[in-house]
Amino acid sequence: MKLLKIERTLSVMLSYRCNAECSDCGTFSNPRIREKLESQDVLAAIQQAAALGFKNVVFTGGEATLHEKLLCNGLREARARGLSTRLVTNGVWANSMERARRKLRTWTDSGLDEINLSTGDQHQRFVPAEFVSCAIEAACEANLRCLLMIEKRAQSVVTKRQFLESESLSQLFDSGRFGIIESPWMPLDPRHVREYPIGDTATNKNLAKFAGCDSILQTYVLGTDSGVYCCCGIGCRAIDELKSTRAFDRNDEHSLHSIIYEAEQDFLKLWIRAEGTEKILAWCASKRPELGWEGMYAHRCQACLRIYSDPVVGQIIREHHREKIPDVVFREFVASSMKELSSA
Repeated sequence: MKLLKIERTLSVMLSYRCNAECSDCGTFSNPRIREKLESQDVLAAIQQAAALGFKNVVFTGGEATLHEKLLCNGLREARARGLSTRLVTNGVWANSMERARRKLRTWTDSGLDEINLSTGDQHQRFVPAEFVSCAIEAACEANLRCLLMIEKRAQSVVTKRQFLESESLSQLFDSGRFGIIESPWMPLDPRHVREYPIGDTATNKNLAKFAGCDSILQTYVLGTDSGVYCCCGIGCRAIDELKSTRAFDRNDEHSLHSIIYEAEQDFLKLWIRAEGTEKILAWCASKRPELGWEGMYAHRCQACLRIYSDPVVGQIIREHHREKIPDVVFREFVASSMKELSSA
């Protein structure tokens, strides 16, 4: 069974437990959860991902650092298999430079290559900005690739500008030692419209800037129940169709391959990958002009929730999706051809 020729990422959701309990948390995480992945499942998934030519492994949650032994075991296995590694964290462990350095030394010795820090108005209810700043500085000292992800709304208090008011962080940023991305903080209700900076929400006028989804069918997320999602998107746990019908089986060496093959037979997933959720909603509205979507979505994952939860959208797609098959097949052919040329 042949798979698409793309570089894939394995995202290991060590646990949904988190020290924080943010409103509209995309993974439904909170401090009361105790379930976590078994070490054997983590190691087997990494081994199968490496055999399939995956590019990297991401350790996330919840807050992955709450399970340090499991995290380090996974990092060591990924390093042994030649996969690059990334940790997604809110920085709760960096309450001082000394502790931040000590923690990062443990993780880099185990095989950590990159760290992504999440913060914003919601996160800072639980993790102060000072912790995040310590984590950034310590990560740069350790020569880790470092990226800061900041929640964005129309009137966000926590912003990129706020962090760059620190002279030390500003110098590190200007020298290219770490990056900052401000990303819309979306509600998990597809009908809930939030205020975002002007131009951030999709409309017919700016639709061209919204591209295909680079997460669906590219990132496969192993959850604590051994379920596998074919996207790392915010709110993917709220979309049953993004979860494989079969659980990951560590005793079946072809388990991950079978899960990927199943996902790649789904035309809607291929369409989302090719054109993006915003363009799909716009296309549906061309069939039903009364279908509201313009100015509602700044984040493609909220638009994805709409596609999978709105029965009217679902009906339009079922009745008319064959019109889009040539476009989607052509886009995938071009993407595969370009990849082959670049690797030749």
